[in-house]
Amino acid sequence: MLLLSIIFLSTGFIPIFSQFTGLYTELSKEDLFIDLSKLVSSILVNIKIKHCYAIITDDIYSNILTDDFFNKMESSPVFIEKIKTSQEMQDPDSNTSIFWQSIKLNPCEIYVIFLANGIQVEGFLRYADANRILSPNAKYIILHDYRLFTPAQHYIWKRFINVIFIKLYNQHPYVSYRKAGLPFELSTVAFPSSSHNIFVSSRLDIWQAGKFRYKKPLFLDRTENMKSEQLKVVIFTHNPAVTRDTSMLKSENVTYNGVEIKIMEALQDVMNFTGIYYELENADDVKWGEKLENGSYTGLLGEMDAARSDFALADLHYTSFNLKVLDLSIPYNTECLTFLTPEATSDNSWKTLILPFSGSMWAGVLTSLFSVGFIFFGVSFIYRRLHGPLMMGMTDETASSSQKKKKTKKSKVPADMFDQLSNCIIYTYSMLLYVSLPKFPMTWSLRILTGWYWIYCILIVVAYRASMTAILSNPFPRVTIDTIEELAKSKIGIAIWGDQNKGFFLMSQDKFSQEVGEKAEHYSDPLAITKMVAEGKFALYENEFFLKEMRSKVKSSETQLSLHIMSHCSIHMPVAIGLEKNSPLKKQVDKYIRRLIEAGLISKWLMDTTKDFQASEEESPPEALVDLKKLYAGFVALAIGYSLSVVALIGEIIYWKYFIERRPDFDKYELYKLYQ
Repeated sequence: MLLLSIIFLSTGFIPIFSQFTGLYTELSKEDLFIDLSKLVSSILVNIKIKHCYAIITDDIYSNILTDDFFNKMESSPVFIEKIKTSQEMQDPDSNTSIFWQSIKLNPCEIYVIFLANGIQVEGFLRYADANRILSPNAKYIILHDYRLFTPAQHYIWKRFINVIFIKLYNQHPYVSYRKAGLPFELSTVAFPSSSHNIFVSSRLDIWQAGKFRYKKPLFLDRTENMKSEQLKVVIFTHNPAVTRDTSMLKSENVTYNGVEIKIMEALQDVMNFTGIYYELENADDVKWGEKLENGSYTGLLGEMDAARSDFALADLHYTSFNLKVLDLSIPYNTECLTFLTPEATSDNSWKTLILPFSGSMWAGVLTSLFSVGFIFFGVSFIYRRLHGPLMMGMTDETASSSQKKKKTKKSKVPADMFDQLSNCIIYTYSMLLYVSLPKFPMTWSLRILTGWYWIYCILIVVAYRASMTAILSNPFPRVTIDTIEELAKSKIGIAIWGDQNKGFFLMSQDKFSQEVGEKAEHYSDPLAITKMVAEGKFALYENEFFLKEMRSKVKSSETQLSLHIMSHCSIHMPVAIGLEKNSPLKKQVDKYIRRLIEAGLISKWLMDTTKDFQASEEESPPEALVDLKKLYAGFVALAIGYSLSVVALIGEIIYWKYFIERRPDFDKYELYKLYQ
């Protein structure tokens, strides 16, 4: 990352000149700008510009932009903007806004800002901080001006620490400057500083006649060693980032665990600072916080927006909403954001008899079952039409006598078992149930047809038995919600915390995600909403580790429905450590977090944090047992058979009572005549 250098000059020169009598007789105003130009160019040359630099000046200090100045800078690209003395820096005009957006999108290594009006410098610093115009890792050179060090500006110097203040060195008033030139004192912000309410500066060097007196490095990275500085860390307990040690709840000093706590402890050791951890009193109610109508924020975000804390540990998502309030480190992990949904067991034991085959398979089996009896009867009918009826056990003599009788009277006794349609249907059904035929067909055509039909019956029955065995040996299937589409089509409600999370679904291009967003409701108590999930009323949206924790808390109690974490991740969300807006520590924090990731420590800490919730993993299905419940289908089939038998019996009684007994030839003493 390129380091940005910004040079601010304001009105500190003119009052100093007025203090010394005879000064103007020795030096002209042009001499001031010449020496100032030499000082600035020498600083810029020492920085060794590799990319570009920008100059923001006004009519007064534009005089330092001489040919000599640009010749020393050689061919380095430069951005130049001249500000009017009447320009309101916190409400810039269109041209100024365009320039500031340009330097924001194309950051240079050095920014030179020469403004005579110290109020404009103060306004620019506030505007640049609020809109992130300048990088917090920039190097600043600012003319010493008391208006920049008021208590209202102290938060600026906590963020922009690579700063040099320039002022005329106040040596003896009668020392001649004609030969030696004007001396300038260079000072900087004392960082880290034990005093947070008072602005403290420290001298860096003195420049005169093109030379530095002490030849000290002007810009040092002071974030590597924080010298045991105490930094405030606001936390919000949220698994797996921060968890509260439940064993210490009765003690006065509450301890915290979690991935981000481990990361912060590692940063404390390597950067040499001490973290002061604290929670907001209403943290459980306001949680991360939301934006109010007046532009302020509540909760943890409000704490960071007011610059009352240096770090924030709260499982912060890497979103534009959070980035407007604070800085985020590089993501240390990517969490799966999904839903905790109710789970039900489908009790379809009453359908066990029809489950082995699919609907199309049943359609094929039933079609063949109803048609094969007619096929057998058709083959037998064609054969009888061609060869006449065959009588079982006939000899030549009986055959000739039969032919004679046939001329006078048609035989009513079938010669073969498949000559009647009723027999064909009954025998083909019985073959499918592995019931042997009472005798073998006499004609070869029916014998061949019977053999192939037996093969078909064997295949069907074996497949049915195997599928039935698998169904009886497996537990009942679970009815779960595993996709956004299934969730959108379900009748349960959606519980989501915060409008920013709800906005992800409403702004989605997927219509099912939009439906989920429209159904979403805000919740405040995660444990209460988890109990409602167990009742089948809601689905809870959170990261998978937090959902496992909630499931483990509700799992001990008897609930109507089991809890299931949806396998489909709605969003793979990066999470990061929160820092104060424009924090100078971000560069070092990113460097060490990257090393922790590469070393595998964060993965290890994540496993350690979530191991207590591994017991909340979904239980594997129980071993299969063929109990009475799984045999409900047999009782259902038996009940259906009994019902049909009773209906048939009642039908026969009604038919006998109202049709047979009313026939004219009915004689209850000669009933045998009805069956002839």
